[in-house]
Amino acid sequence: MKTGVCQTCNHPLLDPTEPGLPDGPLTFRDQMETIGMIAVLLLGFGGWAYFGGPVVRQEHRVLCARRYAAALTGADTARVDQDKWRDGFWRKSSVTCRDLR
Repeated sequence: MKTGVCQTCNHPLLDPTEPGLPDGPLTFRDQMETIGMIAVLLLGFGGWAYFGGPVVRQEHRVLCARRYAAALTGADTARVDQDKWRDGFWRKSSVTCRDLR
């Protein structure tokens, strides 16, 4: 691979017309662009994980309200009370419809 040809048949392994690595080391600007992109991705993911919980909880509240409205008997309401969801993305605790009333 060092020479770019096969050692047994001398067939070229690399095409000289293919683009290779850029000439020279990465510039300061290249490094800052990479760090900036990583920071934006981390902040976006962190914001989604932190602020996503209330949105999910509100959606569950609406869903529970619909299920309570459709419950015809006390047994139906008790079943809706026991429905569980995870509370947000990172939290491991479960939330029931009874908790969201």
